[in-house]
Amino acid sequence: RKDIFYSGSVVNLPEYQSQRSLAGYRQSVLSLPQYSTNRVNDVEKASPELCPCLTLPDSIKGVLASMLDYSLLKNPVFLFIGISNVFGMAGLYVPFVYLVECAIKEGSIEEQSASFLLSIIGITNTVGRVFCGWVADFPWVNSLLLNNISLMVTTVAVFYFPLCANYTQYIVTAVIFGLAISAYISLTSIILVDLLGLDKLTNAFGLLILFRGAAAIVGSPIAGMVYDATLSYKYPFF
Repeated sequence: RKDIFYSGSVVNLPEYQSQRSLAGYRQSVLSLPQYSTNRVNDVEKASPELCPCLTLPDSIKGVLASMLDYSLLKNPVFLFIGISNVFGMAGLYVPFVYLVECAIKEGSIEEQSASFLLSIIGITNTVGRVFCGWVADFPWVNSLLLNNISLMVTTVAVFYFPLCANYTQYIVTAVIFGLAISAYISLTSIILVDLLGLDKLTNAFGLLILFRGAAAIVGSPIAGMVYDATLSYKYPFF
């Protein structure tokens, strides 16, 4: 299915609106692998020593090829999305990794209370994702604008973490951060469809996850190196 990664309401998709029924829409977004007798003959002629589990079905190969088709990198819109997500994801996990130590050292907060800040972020993030998904289903809502506003609020919250003077400020900032960052994850597929179209969703989503994964791996270690060089948690958050 072309919409397998789409997290919004399909009712808002042009592909859905152009069909007369739900069944017609489902047929339009389905892509079934073609049966090939040559494929069967090749399997029958294969060496018996070769484990059958090492052979991937054509359907899985097709999905992987679609998700990792690098020709989409020639699209300037997707390239801009990918670069921005590299920087965004590199800093996303810094609060999750270093917030507790930052609150203990910079804010003189008890360890148990500081650890609870991560729970606050998780709870508010869950609520925020549901809320953002509900809001994004309205046709008049610009998902890209909502995402950009959320990222700006998130940036301010991350900058303010090392400046919190007491536990109450840490709690308020954690709530704001958890709510704001939820749009960055939950609206990803909706924004990709709005900018690139449903046909390119699988390819764009696969490459974007690749970018995000690479950035997430290096982001937190770089922040740790900054702390080792400055012995202060202010600069990694900045």
